[in-house]
Amino acid sequence: MQILREGATAVVHDGGEPTGRAIALALAARGVRVVVAGANERALGETVGEIAFGGGKARHVVGGVEDGVRRAEMVFAPVEVAFDVKEDGGVLVTAGGKGAKALPAAGRDPEETARLVVEACFVR
Repeated sequence: MQILREGATAVVHDGGEPTGRAIALALAARGVRVVVAGANERALGETVGEIAFGGGKARHVVGGVEDGVRRAEMVFAPVEVAFDVKEDGGVLVTAGGKGAKALPAAGRDPEETARLVVEACFVR
């Protein structure tokens, strides 16, 4: 499922929560432009600030995945992949608006989940 490259655009739903934040940071560290979406604007802003501090490009929007996609397309480019973090810590990955693949939580550790998700999706 290698679908991301450096310079791609991605949306991470629940990007202010631990697993979503870890995914967003891991993507940004690989040069992906990220829009984080979710309900907690302050937490989303903190994620964006952390990405920017590390030299990455990110924006946030209060809302769901669809809101994140609209925001990404306004400020960056069409979205290649969307990550929807679920309550159980699993991640639903949708590429190009088509199909979805569920990636299970890795023992609920946000950092490990992010590492596995990003490695599974990144083109080498």
